[in-house]
Amino acid sequence: MEYQISRKTQLDHLISLVVIPWVLLAGFLCYLIYPQLREQMLLVSMYGGLTLTVLVMPAIFLYINYYLLNKNDKLTVNTETGNLVFYHDNLQIAFKFEDISSLIFHKAFVLRFKEGRRFFASDYFYAVIRLNDQTRIVVTSLLVGKNFTLPLPESKINIQLGFNRWSSGSSLT
Repeated sequence: MEYQISRKTQLDHLISLVVIPWVLLAGFLCYLIYPQLREQMLLVSMYGGLTLTVLVMPAIFLYINYYLLNKNDKLTVNTETGNLVFYHDNLQIAFKFEDISSLIFHKAFVLRFKEGRRFFASDYFYAVIRLNDQTRIVVTSLLVGKNFTLPLPESKINIQLGFNRWSSGSSLT
């Protein structure tokens, strides 16, 4: 299987940014349709500003961060032979499942506990693949999609809370 940032994964992650403007638009349409709401313009603008600040801006920052981290990367996984190849810019790292010392998923609490989608970060996660030679490869949900798994023993897989990846700008360290 080949993982690469595609239009589908981008659209899957941007869907939360599409829903939020519709909520803002609904508030604005209520303002236009019902004249008695015009006196409460301050309340409507505060609602819009709060929604923009609390929901839209963090989602945009998270999306940009994930995109910049894996924009030139590709991960190829062959489960039959156990070979993996990670491409980062002009660098190619080939390894096998046996070379992975740990796989650490950093997920939002709703993904970790398999609860429903509650806020913009529900679909975001990143995983750190640590190899035996201490090489760390970071893949984000924007690169690998929502259902990323590797056939590894449970002892090598760790799930931690937190989806925020303020990176140094490289998915390979």
